[in-house]
Amino acid sequence: MYLALIILLLIFAVIIFQAFILFGAPWGEYTMGGKYPGVIPQKLRYLTIIQILVLFGFAYIIAEKTGFLGIKTNIFGEIGIWFVFAFFCFRNYFELDNSKQKRTPSLGSSQHSNSCFVDNLVVFPNLKIEK
Repeated sequence: MYLALIILLLIFAVIIFQAFILFGAPWGEYTMGGKYPGVIPQKLRYLTIIQILVLFGFAYIIAEKTGFLGIKTNIFGEIGIWFVFAFFCFRNYFELDNSKQKRTPSLGSSQHSNSCFVDNLVVFPNLKIEK
């Protein structure tokens, strides 16, 4: 249960980070592989809305699967957790690939991605409902 709470808190921290990016925070070097240092261009900032919605969806799935919502997990939670798992695995793979380019390391550097990949393999399949 505590591990799920930590995961949810980290997801909400990323949602807050994305909201700051949306409203023009000069943290471009920490996202998109550091391609846009400073403020991200206006057109690209609107993509963070999609990222925020996806992250809220992930948080909902994890909260449902772990019982934080107080509802019984349905097929959406049972299958959805595997989509969350697959997303983070693919994200880590592409982050490793992008870290080979000569860009500023982002928040997901290759060492971080390696440890996150192992965490994904251990954590997500083992999330259980606690009654």
